[in-house]
Amino acid sequence: MQRRVSRVLRALRKSAKKGRPCLGIVVIAGLARLTPSETWAAVEELEARGLARISGDRVCYTGALDRVEEVSLGPLISRVLERIRSRRDIVHSAEVVRGSIPFVDIVIARRDGIVFLVRLVKREPPERLVAIARKLAKVARRVAGDKEELPIGRLAPRIIVPVLVSEHGAPRIIEGVVFKPTEKLFELVLNPWPEINHPLTRVYRVHQSSST
Repeated sequence: MQRRVSRVLRALRKSAKKGRPCLGIVVIAGLARLTPSETWAAVEELEARGLARISGDRVCYTGALDRVEEVSLGPLISRVLERIRSRRDIVHSAEVVRGSIPFVDIVIARRDGIVFLVRLVKREPPERLVAIARKLAKVARRVAGDKEELPIGRLAPRIIVPVLVSEHGAPRIIEGVVFKPTEKLFELVLNPWPEINHPLTRVYRVHQSSST
């Protein structure tokens, strides 16, 4: 059993160092050369040790997660993500997905089915932000149409909200996409209704292609 745990742990660590701290159970099984049932037993042991977090059929390596996020995303957003994850009464999961979902860095899912697709941006000229917002909105539409897989386990998504997040700039709406400074992301996740109900905001209801 210990050898299986070590192989799974090694696979998760290697993936986390590459900026992908979360993997599907089937992917982990392939990397560790184990059966899915053997992999489940190993990740449950790692979760008991505090080295992994299981979310549906995905597993996140928490042993190196903070360090990996700080390197790849920045210390401020890493702290905000930890605050978001701490609200388990509202938040189902908050995962770094850079490289897994096109044009999306983070997926945050509330327990009521509201899912935020977060794209991190730096200081950009207005025309560049407009182009990024449009691309992110297209990804959100694809997700709502069930054309992209979300790392949210068995949670049923209801509303997809594309969000641009930056350490610089004031809250606003760009091409219908919510733009928030990093420190305001926590507030948005806890109370998304002002933005969702704003007539200019693009939100996508699952299995519907039109924005509301």
